[in-house]
Amino acid sequence: MLHKNNNTKPYFILHIGPPKTATTFLQCNLQMLSKELATDDSYYYVGKNCPGSEFYKLNSKIENNETGIPGHYLMMGLNDAKTHNRGYEKLKSRMDYHLSMGNNIIYSNEAFANHLVDQNITWNCLQSMFTGWNVRVVIGYRHYFDWIRSFYYQNNKQNNKLDKKWPNQKNGKAHPSFLEFLEYHLQRNEAGDLSVDGGHKNNAWGHHLTLSAYKKFSSHFDDIQILNLHEDKEDVVTQFVCRMIPNAQKTCNMLRTSTVDHNKKDEKLHNLSKRPSQSFDAHRITEAAFTLGYVTSSSPKDVIVELVKKRIIETGIKNTDHSKFFVCPSSSLQARFLNVSILYENDMLTINNPNMSVKMYDNAKDEHISLYQKTDAERRFCEINAELVLKDQGWIEFMTKIEKDTIKNN
Repeated sequence: MLHKNNNTKPYFILHIGPPKTATTFLQCNLQMLSKELATDDSYYYVGKNCPGSEFYKLNSKIENNETGIPGHYLMMGLNDAKTHNRGYEKLKSRMDYHLSMGNNIIYSNEAFANHLVDQNITWNCLQSMFTGWNVRVVIGYRHYFDWIRSFYYQNNKQNNKLDKKWPNQKNGKAHPSFLEFLEYHLQRNEAGDLSVDGGHKNNAWGHHLTLSAYKKFSSHFDDIQILNLHEDKEDVVTQFVCRMIPNAQKTCNMLRTSTVDHNKKDEKLHNLSKRPSQSFDAHRITEAAFTLGYVTSSSPKDVIVELVKKRIIETGIKNTDHSKFFVCPSSSLQARFLNVSILYENDMLTINNPNMSVKMYDNAKDEHISLYQKTDAERRFCEINAELVLKDQGWIEFMTKIEKDTIKNN
């Protein structure tokens, strides 16, 4: 166990995400603030670099003269306890330098939350790496009902078996619907199932990654802070610098006296850090058409998907109360979903505010329910039902035609 409050040691701020908790947005802002943090408060941001920026290249310099350290190489080294790994060596080299200078470090890498293997050799490797440092682990938090939808898109977007291969053809898989994904995860949550899944050892699929990461890291570190993205007193960047980073007073004061809202500032940064919304509607319609025999493996899947995307736009399928192609969660699924989301909120509040009054818990619950109901009213839990789409004669004729056209052109 690494203990906090040793004032003679410099701080190592380890921000571990998890995915879909404003990690990229924070990384981009920390990169922009790197000069101020270094010169004014002796905190050196060493990565990960802001995706899409000129710095998002191996060996590119940040404004504090540091080189952003990629996370995936480091994680491979830690999980195998291979300290000769180039990611590990790069980070350790900068740690040794700054430790000798008495400087503090900030490092952000969400792979620690969802790819770190919970095993002794990994933790021992980490303990050794952090010798001489005051380590503070920072974990982001979003409401489960909001987070799980974003996680659904990211999790399936990154699975290359889903894109070009047809289901059950050469290890190809079909994209799950969000409601299938949600039901699966709720069942695992309700069963307390933390077994291996998703291709990554010891991932707590079915559970809020914020809370599962907290449980793992709290067994080995005693200074863990949860960054609640829903606290509206200050923007998330100011929250992070002022509350998560000890003694970064000058940069904190600069942010607090600034008239700029750091959730909206700098259009260039905003465009770099935001993620475009994802939709698997075209993929799921294409895969359902394959299952029903309207298209075959003779047609390139990616070509069919693009044609289906165009038809969705042209026909103007919209998520409205009157759309015959959309399906929403059942009332029983809604109740389970909201209940799990509230339970996670209570867990987070207990960690952040152990002396919180019953009235404050009740107020937080009421606000949580209100936000959930608002999201539900916007039909953001609803989605296209691919099977319903393919009961429409116009869609059947379209799929049959593009199957013939793509075979003829290939």
